[in-house]
Amino acid sequence: MKKIWLIMFLGIVILLGGCAKQNEETKKEVKERELEILEKEALLKNIDDLEYFDYLGESFRVADLNNQDVLQFVYELVGDLDNKKFSELESIVGKYLNYSIEPENIICKTHYNISNSSEDLYLYDSNTDTYLSNSSHLGHGSGGFRTYVFNKFISGKTNGDVYEVVVSKVFSSILGDVASENDVYDYYSSYKDAVSGINSLFSSKYDNVLNLLNSGDYDNKLVKYKYTFKLKDGIYLLTNYEIM
Repeated sequence: MKKIWLIMFLGIVILLGGCAKQNEETKKEVKERELEILEKEALLKNIDDLEYFDYLGESFRVADLNNQDVLQFVYELVGDLDNKKFSELESIVGKYLNYSIEPENIICKTHYNISNSSEDLYLYDSNTDTYLSNSSHLGHGSGGFRTYVFNKFISGKTNGDVYEVVVSKVFSSILGDVASENDVYDYYSSYKDAVSGINSLFSSKYDNVLNLLNSGDYDNKLVKYKYTFKLKDGIYLLTNYEIM
């Protein structure tokens, strides 16, 4: 009799365990969903603003970025950091990345190796906690490593506070010192190709690129890029960037 009760007890335990596992899997499935329109718009706006990281040309985890690259991101986004407090830079980073920056001079990534010119574009003054333009850095154009970047939404989903967005991109030829949206540029599916000037997809003026990108004519030649964000206090913070 004891053996029968033991077998029945074990059977109930196994059954309950199976139900619990099934319920957990069901909850997990229910949590995952496609993005709502406002979520999609907000995340695509973030992706546009995060353009500097396209220029790294590789996959990365935000936690593995170096301090200078995050400062460069702020500079590319804002455009002028003269007389900006370090706390202002921290605030900007906090709207996009889960990353704690440290104060240091910001180098000129575009032309820092020009002879007789300081590589530092902005100097950090620890006495005033402020960034100041470096008068020893010679003036020059603003081309260097930049391109025009356009994003095409492919898919998006969320599971709890984690958001994933997949886009494809096109990159223009490297912009010269004098860039104009009226000029015709070649466009590429990766930053690496844009730098090398190989595997051009099409040529176009700035205002017609999205039409060509969204036409579907180049879909089989486009590279996919996956962004992973974590929602924290109403802010979408980038955690991973993957070239698929």
